[in-house]
Amino acid sequence: MLFHSFFALFSLFLCALATVPATVYRGDSRSPADLKKVNGFQTYAATNNVNPNLDLIVHCQGGHDDDDGYVSTSKSYKVASNFGRKKDGYVYYIDTSHSPSQYIDVAAWCKANSEKNPIPKEQEFSSKAGIPWSSIVKWDKIEKGKVVSSETRIAFDAGGTNSRPSSSGKGSTKGSRAIQIRGATREKITDLEYQ
Repeated sequence: MLFHSFFALFSLFLCALATVPATVYRGDSRSPADLKKVNGFQTYAATNNVNPNLDLIVHCQGGHDDDDGYVSTSKSYKVASNFGRKKDGYVYYIDTSHSPSQYIDVAAWCKANSEKNPIPKEQEFSSKAGIPWSSIVKWDKIEKGKVVSSETRIAFDAGGTNSRPSSSGKGSTKGSRAIQIRGATREKITDLEYQ
């Protein structure tokens, strides 16, 4: 019985690893400067210095925030941008190649474990650990539901647009060297960037 359980878990690991997209997305209200200060996206468990709860279904249902051991991301830019557009914020592009085994395809996991996916529309890939600053490739700044600029982490680290927090803690756009995106949808631009 133990062998079968191990084999099932190992098969799921290989299946999940093969399906992890090269880039996942996260909508968030925090500025790049704020994320850099804390080395990227941290789990609630790490932030609260408690043992992580790694129950994936509990995470997906939004429970146990104080000890949640996952960070939510999506394989869909559109889904992530909807989270970012609830307020002014950002959509972060995250490179999964540094540690693809930390990302769990929620839909595949639920199917393999005969569980109902509580968040099918979110196309979630849950990260079992924090996502380091070095895995964030770039971001789009969203204001009033529209993408107003994009910037890479490399440009930011070299002193780009939002490298210093503003007095509000949300970063500054004065002296912007970010790419301006006006009159175009993010989907069209993404298609051009990755062809």
